[in-house]
Amino acid sequence: MADVITKSDPVKVAETLEQINAIRRQLAELAELKNARGTRGKYEEALKTLESNDLPLIELPAKFTNKSEASMQQQFKKTATEMKLTWEPSVVFFNDAKFLVNFDADNVETKLEQYVLRHAGIDKAELSKLTQGL
Repeated sequence: MADVITKSDPVKVAETLEQINAIRRQLAELAELKNARGTRGKYEEALKTLESNDLPLIELPAKFTNKSEASMQQQFKKTATEMKLTWEPSVVFFNDAKFLVNFDADNVETKLEQYVLRHAGIDKAELSKLTQGL
């Protein structure tokens, strides 16, 4: 009995390889999209950023796509509870931007003054004149 040698059709092999490569590319693109979403831990990350911020507020980045202020507030409150924070974060939508605020922050006025003095390049007397009546 003679061995039978079968030769594959080169056109069919090329077509099949192209289909396999297309599937690989599609899977790689889907994985990239999934990883680019950046949703894992975004609430905790924002709360940690707010805690370490000079001022008791931050503007939330574009990855916070939630259209409902109440829903987002609920998610931040839940995450803050899980993190055992001693303050309650507040979400504020204002002028097409979303902010995370710690209205319970200690020494807000002092922190604001220090921030302005560090970043504005003016002295304390000038700052006092500018902020009178606020």
